[in-house]
Amino acid sequence: MWRVPNELYVEPQQEHPCPQHPPPTVPRGLSTLSTDTADPLPSLEKDARAKIQGYKNQSLRYDTLLKSGLNAFLTWLPEAGRTSLARDVIETSSDRQLYDVFLNLFTGLAAPMKSRSKTPSVVESPHSKRQEHVDTVASTLDQPERRDPSFAAQLQLRDNYRCVITGQLNTDRWEHEGEPENVFYGPTEGTHIIPFAFASWQGVSGAPRDISSTWTVLYKCFPTLRQNLSVEEINTLRNGITLRDSVHTQFGKFTIALKPTGIKNEYEVKTYKRYPPADIAAIPSDRRVRFVPNTEYEIPSPAILDAHWRMCEIFNASAMGETIERHIQDWEELRGSGCAVVREDGSTDLASLLDIALWGETFYYTT
Repeated sequence: MWRVPNELYVEPQQEHPCPQHPPPTVPRGLSTLSTDTADPLPSLEKDARAKIQGYKNQSLRYDTLLKSGLNAFLTWLPEAGRTSLARDVIETSSDRQLYDVFLNLFTGLAAPMKSRSKTPSVVESPHSKRQEHVDTVASTLDQPERRDPSFAAQLQLRDNYRCVITGQLNTDRWEHEGEPENVFYGPTEGTHIIPFAFASWQGVSGAPRDISSTWTVLYKCFPTLRQNLSVEEINTLRNGITLRDSVHTQFGKFTIALKPTGIKNEYEVKTYKRYPPADIAAIPSDRRVRFVPNTEYEIPSPAILDAHWRMCEIFNASAMGETIERHIQDWEELRGSGCAVVREDGSTDLASLLDIALWGETFYYTT
């Protein structure tokens, strides 16, 4: 749990104990997923970047995102993820295949990370071995998860009712403690690090192909997550932290992250250009967050927080994040208007309206 200064420290409440969770295990079948390690990464990366640089626009929807997007992934994924991606890039035989490699990452990882409630349709990798991996992952996905009301409550208990980044106390807890003076407080929320949408789908058994593809891309890019997270573990405390409501919003937009420092369970608070400047003052000056292991509550998984931080870097080194946010904003505006007006003179951009509607279904579909 995050330790606040001694004078503000609140011991966990014992009347609501959280049962211990078993250590994470590799879901059945995932041990067969290969990790590409044969050739040295510097050589692979050099060849991959050369192929990316030589890409010629195909007049496709996300042409302009491809170079910056793939280069960002090659820069910020962990070593094993960069190796797999470099191989996928090198093994393409045409610009169209290279575009599909990018689109597989964009629709299978970048977009789901910003999803509100439903993962988007995923464009599959053009490589047959990656498609086989989707089948392997699909065999491990049985039942969708449901939102667990106790998840947020247990996080609040573990984190002493405080935002782990700002240290601000939950408003209700502040009142419960007698409204102590000189204590900053505000609404706090328990939040998933890897979004809940990764484990949610319609139906009762057997995940849709898109969900299987999303987990396949996640495991390919972040192989250590195979041992740390699965569908049935999406609501475990290792995948959650308590945040102020405003920080929660920005955390989901990947404008703030907890970057590993190299010291066990210690992280640096890192903000990015779109994080509101007025909110930076609430972040402690040392920008350090420390989680103290204990026998009662799981602390956040370093591998999961590392994946979130790396995705922040990827979004901020490319235009992918802003593109997704723009689609979401367009849909919110369209939905807020209640209807789309089609002009009789034929001047309505129906293609744009359809494009917005499809993204709206992707990000706001209710399960």
